[in-house]
Amino acid sequence: KWFIGGGLTAVNAFNENSRYRGIGLALFPTGGAEYKFPRIPLAVSADLRPTFSIAGKFRDHPGINEFYPGNVGIAARYTFR
Repeated sequence: KWFIGGGLTAVNAFNENSRYRGIGLALFPTGGAEYKFPRIPLAVSADLRPTFSIAGKFRDHPGINEFYPGNVGIAARYTFR
């Protein structure tokens, strides 16, 4: 099965280093595929979740205040019938 979704992430970082301290916001659109094995209680999935940082205190960190395409995830889950 194919899936698509997304979310908003809010971060409040407390750190001794002022470059990584403060509040940030990011959008996470997500898309991927999931397969449920018919005879065993197992489901596997893979997804792609690019990041769009829309506000933050991470100005000196490369890639944080712009588009980052490289978030990929894989999962294996036990399923209940």
